[in-house]
Order: sequence, then C-alpha cells, then structure tokens
Amino acid sequence: MRLNQKGFSLVELLAVIAILGILMGVAIGAVSWILDSSEENFYDNLEKQILLTAETYFANHRAALPQIEGQKRRISVQTLVDNNYLKKGDVVDYGKQECDLENSYVYAMMKSRGNYSYSLYLVCPAKTLGSEDEVSNTLGVSLSFDTSNRLANVSITTGSDSVVASYQYTIYKDNLMVYNSDGVEANRETSFADMIDLSQYTPGTIKVVVTAYDDYGNTKTVNNSSFIS
Repeated sequence: MRLNQKGFSLVELLAVIAILGILMGVAIGAVSWILDSSEENFYDNLEKQILLTAETYFANHRAALPQIEGQKRRISVQTLVDNNYLKKGDVVDYGKQECDLENSYVYAMMKSRGNYSYSLYLVCPAKTLGSEDEVSNTLGVSLSFDTSNRLANVSITTGSDSVVASYQYTIYKDNLMVYNSDGVEANRETSFADMIDLSQYTPGTIKVVVTAYDDYGNTKTVNNSSFIS
C-alpha cells in the first residue's frame, strides 16, 4: 500500500508562520499590559499607603499642619518611619529596592480652614513619584540626654532669613509611645533651647523624637534613645 507523501506547500507554511507570529504578538502585548498594570497598581497602592499614614501623623501632630490658606508644610517619609507610622521595609520600589526616605516628602496644603490636601514626592531607585517643591530648609536640631537629671535637651537653630516657630515631641519607653506633645511655641528667634522632663518615664529605655518648625513651614526631625535609670 502506498502512503500519501504529500506535505505542506510553501504558501501553507508561510500562512502558518504568519498566524503564529500574530498570536505571539498578541500574547506578548497581553503579558506586557499585565506587567505594566501590575507595576502601576503597586505604585498607586504604595502612594495611598504613605498618604494615609501621613494624614494620621498630621492628625496626631496638629502643629505640623500649615496654619494659613495656601501654605504648604512637608514631612519627610523618614519622620514617618522614625515615629513608627511606617516600617522602613514597606517603602520600596517595584524591584524591592529601598526608597530614599530622607529626601522623600509628604506635603500638606491648607485649601481652606480645616480642609487640607496631601501630595507625595517619593524618590526610589526605579521610579520617582510626584514632584518636589523647592523649600529652603536651614533648620538645625540637636537632641541630647542628661541621664543624671533625667532630662532631654533640645536645641533648635535656623538661618538668618527664618525663625524657630514651634516644635513637638514624642516619648517612647521600651518601644511603646507614652507621650505625644502638642505644638510647643518657641521664641520666634533664630535659636531656641528647651528641656523635656523624662523622670516619670524612668527607669527604662527612652526614645525621644523631636520635630521642629520654622515660620516658613519647614520641618526637621531628629531622634535619640538611651537607657535611663
């Protein structure tokens, strides 16, 4: 019995190749769209998470909010981490590389009395979200402990074109927040010093986080910790 040896013609082979090419193109486009959508959703969710925690921070630190309509104030993402509103490992880009927390900010703007809008400027190795507002920040803050007297010493300075407006602080004992101050009015000069009494929280490992504000709404945050008997 003789078998049929007839194969595909050249035209048929070219048609099959063309169809496969079209299918591959559609598949690659679909996969690319899924990956792009996944990355976009990742950054959308990251932005929402940071803004939500920042709103909570501002709600708990009313002195940090702008005081007049149209004014902006900013808080660094590092400040949110230092105050335990965010974990450092949560602020990463799509490739899981850590973002630049110190140079990333959440901006709060007063639209009207009691009405604020929030925006994010986030610097990551793979992507930068938002845009940075040019803010000249000459604030300097130092924080040291006088363990023998159970005090924290705060010193704040500014440049010649601004003054110290206020500061606020949070006290942690053994990693638990035990006190969160309201805004403490400063002397509205280029330097300011104050002492924080820690005696009622000792003995224990005490951490103090201080955020200072100048009259332009600039902020600076420092923290220090020590075991105090």
